[in-house]
Amino acid sequence: MQLTKNQQAIINLLLQSRDYVSADQVSKKLGFSTKTILRNVKSINAQSNEKNLIISERGKGLKLDYSSYILDRNNQDTDLSKDSIVERRNNVLLEILFRSPYFIDLDKTYDKYYVSKSVIETDIKAIKELLITYDVNLQREGYHVSVYGNERNIRQALNSTIIKLNLMNSDNIQELSTDFPGLDSNDEEFLVSRIEFIERRLNIAIPYPYNINLFSHMYIMMNRFKQGAVKNSTSKSLTEQQEKIKEKYQNIYRVTSQVIDDISNYLHIRVPLGEEFNLLQYLVSVHYDRDVIFNGQTPKIVEKIVSYSLDYFSIDKRTKAAVLLAEDLTNHIKPMMNRLNSGIVVANRLLSDIQVTYPNIFDKVRILFQKISRKFKIPDVPNDEIGFITLYFAKYKEQVIRRKKVLIMCTSGFGTAQLLNTKISKVFPELQIVDVIGTSELNSKLKDNPDIDMIISTVNVKKTSKKIILVSALFNSQDRDRIERELEKQSNENTI
Repeated sequence: MQLTKNQQAIINLLLQSRDYVSADQVSKKLGFSTKTILRNVKSINAQSNEKNLIISERGKGLKLDYSSYILDRNNQDTDLSKDSIVERRNNVLLEILFRSPYFIDLDKTYDKYYVSKSVIETDIKAIKELLITYDVNLQREGYHVSVYGNERNIRQALNSTIIKLNLMNSDNIQELSTDFPGLDSNDEEFLVSRIEFIERRLNIAIPYPYNINLFSHMYIMMNRFKQGAVKNSTSKSLTEQQEKIKEKYQNIYRVTSQVIDDISNYLHIRVPLGEEFNLLQYLVSVHYDRDVIFNGQTPKIVEKIVSYSLDYFSIDKRTKAAVLLAEDLTNHIKPMMNRLNSGIVVANRLLSDIQVTYPNIFDKVRILFQKISRKFKIPDVPNDEIGFITLYFAKYKEQVIRRKKVLIMCTSGFGTAQLLNTKISKVFPELQIVDVIGTSELNSKLKDNPDIDMIISTVNVKKTSKKIILVSALFNSQDRDRIERELEKQSNENTI
């Protein structure tokens, strides 16, 4: 299992008790909300190789299934999982990136992992290949390594690594300190206070996930100045384009300038001017500010992307549902464009759930935005953003979906057909059974109801363009499965 520190803390606490412990008690002892406790318990159980590690019973609370815990831990000890390898590499990568351009001692870094020299060599090779994708280079002197590259690329690599390590797994910024490396309670309190200051001064409430990502943005910046030697991150003066953006958002820039001054005082160093603009870029990329600067691109491109998206799925733009979808997409894509151009990645904690719940829509939206990136020459859209956009299309689909119209047919339309009607209505309440008919009535009924989706029949009729599903008069499990497959097929053939 790839547990976060919060999740490990929950297990450690439950290990100390033989009886059930209420979620409220766990919350008070660990300082997390009960909502966070229960979400982490669900995640722990989902990752377990055995049955649920943590038993949850209404009225009793939470209890660790010790036998399952031992079996799961033994499995991980004897068979090093792929997840644990990836987690180790990401933790090492995080340390290397934060320390850049200083060298780190591999012996000291790997001391806590108890792995062989050959494993270390394999890790460093994999890390080097990964860094190339961010245009960041790894250099080595004996058993010491460091990375060098553009500061923006280093921070993008840091942000991606933090997302992969699932460190931003809470919707409460006050519950993150135990997971972020190098972040103590004083740092956390300071960062939270600066976010609250931003909200007060701008008279806004920064919603999830932007509050968590803003926290991560400032955490990465602070840790880079604390642990590394930040080079070429920001120039001492703004470019002409940046000055225009600063002028347009004077009220926000004044706030970001104050926050950077506060960080400078907190760290006892002079944080460069460009960090004020970096923070400004982040703040204008969240939803509360609808009039977004696109680094030279006009909002027309957003209109074109939204229009292209609706055309791609053959959506009638005149319908009320389509108008609402276009508004949702516009309100998301406008700030998303700024995030893409600024290299800002917003972590989507619901991504895996979205991919499981809406796999077909997610895949189609992902393919759509691959085409959009090529057609409109914009940066690739990360899966986190694709996940958010998927929800808008899923919402649209729920609004426009209609019940499938069905005819039930047998030879006479009586007896057997009426029995089928009763059984099918019970098993498939989502179907709209238009009528129960005999074979002689089929043509006239289809003429009156041309929008029939399928015919469920005990007899085969060849001369019709409508889908006919043959079932037995007794309507057994095989008949039910056949109807389910057809409904799924028709659903997948939907434009979204």
